[in-house]
Amino acid sequence: MVAQATPSAPTLTVVAAPNPVGQNDTSTFTVTVDPGLVGETVQLEHKALGLLWSLVDSTTLDGDLQARFAVRQGLLGNYQYRVKVAANANHTAGTSAVTTLNVVVDPTPVAVPGVYGCASATPAVARPGGGSWQCTFSDEFSGTALDTTYWHVAKQGLMTQPKVEKACFGDESTGNVKVDGGSLHLTASVKATATACPANPTKSSRKFGATVWHNVPDGTQPTLQQTYGYYEVRAKLPSLHGSTEGRAVTPPATPTYPTDTAKGLQETFYLWPTTDRYGFWPLSGEMDFAEFYSAAGNLNAPAMHQLSGTTTGGWKSPGCNIDPTTGGAVGGFNTYKFLWSSSRLTTWVNDNPTPCSDVAISGGPFNKGFYLILMQAFGNAETLNEYTLTPGDTPDVGTTEIDYVRVWQ
Repeated sequence: MVAQATPSAPTLTVVAAPNPVGQNDTSTFTVTVDPGLVGETVQLEHKALGLLWSLVDSTTLDGDLQARFAVRQGLLGNYQYRVKVAANANHTAGTSAVTTLNVVVDPTPVAVPGVYGCASATPAVARPGGGSWQCTFSDEFSGTALDTTYWHVAKQGLMTQPKVEKACFGDESTGNVKVDGGSLHLTASVKATATACPANPTKSSRKFGATVWHNVPDGTQPTLQQTYGYYEVRAKLPSLHGSTEGRAVTPPATPTYPTDTAKGLQETFYLWPTTDRYGFWPLSGEMDFAEFYSAAGNLNAPAMHQLSGTTTGGWKSPGCNIDPTTGGAVGGFNTYKFLWSSSRLTTWVNDNPTPCSDVAISGGPFNKGFYLILMQAFGNAETLNEYTLTPGDTPDVGTTEIDYVRVWQ
């Protein structure tokens, strides 16, 4: 008779962001269960009046063995939460440590500490409401290391893309994030065998991507979030995008992207909400002002995610074509520009006066603080842009080089 293995005790990790959080604003509790089972129930409990634990909500683990809860409190103070799972074939019953959510009047850390001198003249685009643009941040990446006072390297384990085989978040130690030669280098690489993710050894992949971002929403470090403004990112795409330009097309009924060159990579420069004020994605918004798939050559395909879904302006607009006829440098550096006002979201490529995309907005979710993210990822099977794992002798699949980032308000 073979003895059955005794289920292990689970590790339940709870991260609340933002924390502190404002009155009546939403904080997202992200729960990870290790080991866990897809679809198993996770319960969130709240300790009322410091006395008894009571059930707040329950949900199930997703494919990443994570669960998420939206938590909102209308009164100032400190609130205690914990999560629980029942015993199953994979683990015994478990209860997390207590997480304290701090609800305050103004949870926003100091926005943009100091004054920056952007290395270029005031933007040529008009400032909504009049007046002159003020530079709030610039980085020319002229040093030898990333300025971690304001930039933060994502290290939470696996990226959301691709769907079939998710990539690890690489960092400086893996060579996926590097400042060299006056540019920030974000690299996608493939290893011969699955390797542990740098910050989460329980996760592994052959694929490694890179993401850097501009905010720590827990109040412990400066944040570069702001509401409305003008952004410029000058960057060169990986060579996997090929030497031909993408051409604007009418999006098909199914998400099959135009095929100009080899498939495999995705790059996005985008703004992400500082808080989930309006609920989980996409309800609180996402502004992808420059987004690329290597299967679509060098075509920029911005997407503004909002309450009503996704608006994709790049597939139809000739202003998104990166080729000599529109002032673009195929295979070279191009400047991706984004104007965010209370009434419009407008993108341009280089000095082409024709907008790449132009979306009218009103009110939420694009009326609160967002921060900047730069991402080098792999494509995903849903867009028929999945990278075939063939590392060979050159494990670096492609690198996005970012010459500068400049932000005004």
